[in-house]
Amino acid sequence: KKGLYGDWAIELKSNHKMIGTIGYAALDTVEKRCEIGYVLSPYYRNDGYMTEALSAILDLTFRRIEIKTAVLRIIKENQRSVNLAEKMGFSYDYSINMDIKGHDREVTHYILTLEQYIK
Repeated sequence: KKGLYGDWAIELKSNHKMIGTIGYAALDTVEKRCEIGYVLSPYYRNDGYMTEALSAILDLTFRRIEIKTAVLRIIKENQRSVNLAEKMGFSYDYSINMDIKGHDREVTHYILTLEQYIK
């Protein structure tokens, strides 16, 4: 159904500590499109956790739910997320300015299609 979304906890396997979340900010199974959102504690960055989590949700997205296009919206200054998006095969689509918590921010949209994912 249009508008379904959900988040999963990202936890350390060693001690089951929650270190972030990942999920669908939007999921449209009719149009076969989704937006993925994620947050990771700064203490656990650069250790591959988000790469592992994003890989898992992309597998679910494209292979099980059969979505055709996944979107990430990234604040332009968030170079770590830009790097992750590009590493995972996403490509830049466009940018827009948005009011985020009272600040005008440039938000970049990255997309990954099913065709790009299965290459």
